[in-house]
Amino acid sequence: MSSPRDDGKFGPGPGKEALVWGHTVQGLVRAGLPRSTPRWRERLRACGLDLDAPLAETYTRDQWREFISISAEELFEGTRDERLYRFGEAFIDEYAKTFIGLAASALLRAVGPKRALEKMTKTLRSANNYSETSTTFTGPRRAEFWLSEVLDAPEFIRGSMVAILKRTRAPGIRMRTLDTKGTGATFEVEWDP
Repeated sequence: MSSPRDDGKFGPGPGKEALVWGHTVQGLVRAGLPRSTPRWRERLRACGLDLDAPLAETYTRDQWREFISISAEELFEGTRDERLYRFGEAFIDEYAKTFIGLAASALLRAVGPKRALEKMTKTLRSANNYSETSTTFTGPRRAEFWLSEVLDAPEFIRGSMVAILKRTRAPGIRMRTLDTKGTGATFEVEWDP
């Protein structure tokens, strides 16, 4: 499946900076605090996230990419991919406890995995202003899911997406990376009846 917009014209729009909302970063902070180390806090501060100060309303996409990489590296064990995947799951588990995350989780339970995938651009836009998605269903419980920006961390996205789709209460959620191209990636998603 090729991305629907291989022309590179996805994102926040001409002249607008790609931003991540502060409540999204709140989920990252909440996921990291139980494992917090002085080095993690210091490295985040160097990238513009001071955990001793109130969160900003927005952060840049480049900052977000760094926050994810630093957090996975500093707080989780295993290979880089294993760390990113586990951090993706932990991030969604904590994001789901934020005001916006609680509302999104309730909606996911109501709509199920198929509709959740169809509406993922809107869901992700509650976290940032640049994500775009496309879903092609290849079976009754199987889809190819394209995401415009995986932040150089497709395993973080895969862990996050599995955690999101588990909130639909569909059994046996599975997801694998099919292809990475440019800043985006295509994943295969399956679930049991």
